[in-house]
Amino acid sequence: MDNELVIRLLQLQDVIREVNSSLEFEMSLQSIADAACNLTSSVSASILRYDSTADVLLFIAATASQREFLRQVRIPLEGSAAGWTFRHASQVSAADKVFLI
Repeated sequence: MDNELVIRLLQLQDVIREVNSSLEFEMSLQSIADAACNLTSSVSASILRYDSTADVLLFIAATASQREFLRQVRIPLEGSAAGWTFRHASQVSAADKVFLI
């Protein structure tokens, strides 16, 4: 097995262990976002939740560099890739423009 793959699997195992032992829901989500960023070699990662009263998506976890800013952002379901993904329960590629329809 490739060393890089082993390292990533061990990181994932650490995150799972941390989430299972944590009583803090927000800290668990934060750990998942950080791990997703690291494991996919991404610049950033975030987790959103649906607010049914405002009909928007809210950032509840994000990588450290964007965390405070994104907590203030509201994503509309109409006209956004995240909204389209949520409504259709499907992924969207950055090359897709289907969410604008």
